[in-house]
Amino acid sequence: MYPEEYERFVRRFNQGEYHQAYEALLELWQRQTTQRFYKGLIQVAGAYRHWEDGNLFGAASLFHSAARMLREFAPRYQGMAIDALLPQLEACLHQVLFKEANRSAQVELPVIRLVVEGLTEGEGQAIR
Repeated sequence: MYPEEYERFVRRFNQGEYHQAYEALLELWQRQTTQRFYKGLIQVAGAYRHWEDGNLFGAASLFHSAARMLREFAPRYQGMAIDALLPQLEACLHQVLFKEANRSAQVELPVIRLVVEGLTEGEGQAIR
């Protein structure tokens, strides 16, 4: 139904495997570099990777950029509920900016669960 790389990205991302998700979609995007949808999704996975590495500037930059890029595909694109994803990206960006301003604070990043018609129905919550 969808490109194999896209399906693999969604599954890996929803399992909290952000590096593998990033890698899964990178090759598809490199073949279709004009596809801003894929680039936006890669940036979301990259933002989580930066967060995990403690790179708050990189995480904030990518969450912001991904939201801006994916907004043009709302409300739904390739089966993905973009209108449900955008507020989650904003919440993540808010948490990253809070952590930047309060370095000693314990801050958890919200878990984003990608919802794709015909692909993620019946799946449990994202695994972290």
